[in-house]
Amino acid sequence: VKQSELLGELPPKLEEKVREELSKGERLIWVGQPMVKLYMLRGIAGSCIGSIFAGVGLFMGLVMIWNMGVLALLPAFIFGGIGLAIMLAPLWKKIEADNTVYALTNRRAIVWRGRWWGGCTLKSYTSMDLRDMRRQDSWFVKEAGDLVFEQFTVVTVHSKGGMSRQVYQYGFMGIEHVRDVEKLIREELVDPLLDRLR
Repeated sequence: VKQSELLGELPPKLEEKVREELSKGERLIWVGQPMVKLYMLRGIAGSCIGSIFAGVGLFMGLVMIWNMGVLALLPAFIFGGIGLAIMLAPLWKKIEADNTVYALTNRRAIVWRGRWWGGCTLKSYTSMDLRDMRRQDSWFVKEAGDLVFEQFTVVTVHSKGGMSRQVYQYGFMGIEHVRDVEKLIREELVDPLLDRLR
C-alpha cells in the first residue's frame, strides 16, 4: 500500500500532522485511528457514575428549595453539573477518538493522543520502547483491542487513611484488527532489534 493511500484514509487535519512528523527516508507502514464505537463503550461506566451524581444533585436541590429557599441551590447545581459532565463521558470519548491518530513507520510507532477539549499530544516509541508491548483484546468488539506500549500506576494516599490506585495505559488503544497491527510492529521493529541483540 502506498503512503499516500494510507494517509488518504485520515481526515485532512490528521493527515497533515502525520506528513509533517515523518522525517526524510521514514516510510509509513500503517496508519489508523481508534474505533469510535469502542471508545464510546468505554465511556459508559463514567456515564453511569455521572447519572448518580446528577440524581443526587437534583435531590439536594429539591430538599434545599423546600427547607432553605432558592439561595441554597448553589451546592446542588455544582454537584449536578459535575454529574452531567461525567454523564457525557461517551461524547468526550468520541471527541478524543476523532482527534487521535496512530502511525507505524520503519523507524517507530507514533501516537497523536486526542484530548476531549481539542488538540492532541505527540509521543514516539522506538524499537527499544516496544520490546515489552502487550496486547489486550476487547471484550466488546471482536478483533479489536489495545496495544499497550507503556503503563503508569498512580497511588493516592488519602488523609483519612487508605489509598487508591489509578492505572494509565498508552499505546495504540482501541484499534481494529489489533492482532494484525501487533504482528506488523513485531515484524518491522521488535524482531529485528531482538535479532541484533542476540
